[in-house]
Amino acid sequence: MFNRPLLLLSSTLLLSACASSYKVPELADTANITIKHSLPMYPSSTTVNIFDNQECVASEQSGRLAKVGNDSMIKDKVLTVQVEAGEPVFLASHLWKESGSERHGYLSFHCSNLISFTPKKNTDYVLKARALKNARCEIELLEKHSKKVPAGIKKYKSKEACNKTGFLDL
Repeated sequence: MFNRPLLLLSSTLLLSACASSYKVPELADTANITIKHSLPMYPSSTTVNIFDNQECVASEQSGRLAKVGNDSMIKDKVLTVQVEAGEPVFLASHLWKESGSERHGYLSFHCSNLISFTPKKNTDYVLKARALKNARCEIELLEKHSKKVPAGIKKYKSKEACNKTGFLDL
């Protein structure tokens, strides 16, 4: 018959994945962030998670913001999302690529970053996680129209918790 512990674990993981997506609070002022995947390699992706604290402790205002990339299971290379404006947000990016064939290769590059800033109401931003030399990467965040870095942006050391939001994939 059914393996009850396995069924309970599977149900819990599935429910935690569904519960982890970020939602803008009702009636909140908003800003838009266009998230762009920067690696041309296949398969590769960029995941961006959002938190209200630099420790990446989960709360009602945290979760998966977007996943974009070059992969048969990811439909978008660019995605625009809304975030709450007027409050500091912490954005954690995880950039990865596989070598070998899709889903049968090995992780040959992965890199994480954490930044914070306070989005302005009705402002558009563009975010890219960019690969650098020596297996490093950075988040590039610019105001879309001025192409300038937002005032007050801060960079932090990313923690393992910053890339976990209840989803099973990177």
